[in-house]
Amino acid sequence: MTRFATTRATLGAVLALACALVAACGRGEPAPATHTGAVPDQPRIAVLSPAIAIMLVDLGAEGAIVGRHAFDLVLREGVQVVGDQAGIDYEALLRVEPTHVVIERGAGERPPRLNDLAARRDWTVLDYPMLTLQDIRHALAALPADLALSGGAAARRDALLAAMDASWSPRSGFGAATGRALLLYSTEPLGAAGPRSFHAELLEALGGENAIAAGAPYIALDTEDVRRLDPDSVFLIIPSADPARLDDLLRPLRRAGLRAVAEGRVALIHHPHAQTPSTAMIDVAEEIAAAARQWE
Repeated sequence: MTRFATTRATLGAVLALACALVAACGRGEPAPATHTGAVPDQPRIAVLSPAIAIMLVDLGAEGAIVGRHAFDLVLREGVQVVGDQAGIDYEALLRVEPTHVVIERGAGERPPRLNDLAARRDWTVLDYPMLTLQDIRHALAALPADLALSGGAAARRDALLAAMDASWSPRSGFGAATGRALLLYSTEPLGAAGPRSFHAELLEALGGENAIAAGAPYIALDTEDVRRLDPDSVFLIIPSADPARLDDLLRPLRRAGLRAVAEGRVALIHHPHAQTPSTAMIDVAEEIAAAARQWE
């Protein structure tokens, strides 16, 4: 029988600890502004990265966010959308009057119009790469100072960094239990985490081995590819997937005749932010480790 496991307690416990360190969350913090959600004397942040938005919420900075990405995963719907994958909505960005604009650093240059507006409007533009576990950690470490966050953000950051160090560390028996593991983002079509992805790095940090030894961070596969790989275990990393649909998700793998499926070494990791490079990887690491323990 196929087994899977999830856990949600880790990040909540980390944030509870951080709250205790700052003498109770929310006490003594200024009241939110009326229509934007911004907090007086705080930065006004337009965050054009769903991943970084997750981290800012975990840092307790949601009240300072006045603009969001269209595909944001955690902010209130009332926060103004100021861009999407197609680009920045500059009219919307001007309306929210940010002090800081936060973007993910990609392969290309920063948009020239953003640079021009930032210079004329005295905005601070911050960009962070978010491709690896180290990128995630570096961004989290830098955000409180880069954005001049108050209200206990530094204490929350320190607690989260400690949780990353604990969660992203080798687990006894993990490698033996998982063998060569295949990390799949989808099964129809088949898409896998390659060796340069943060998910592959997470697997290796726990003591595992990626069944795909070479290639890009994301790799499209077909049934023959999966059959040739013949992994010892499979992790389906599919945000918010319904565990009741696991048999449907596994159908393409059964067609490939995988041993891992026949022997029940398949885990569904369905944390809602499981594919988003952020502090969510703390909980995702714990879910992966918990699943592997069932195979020991």
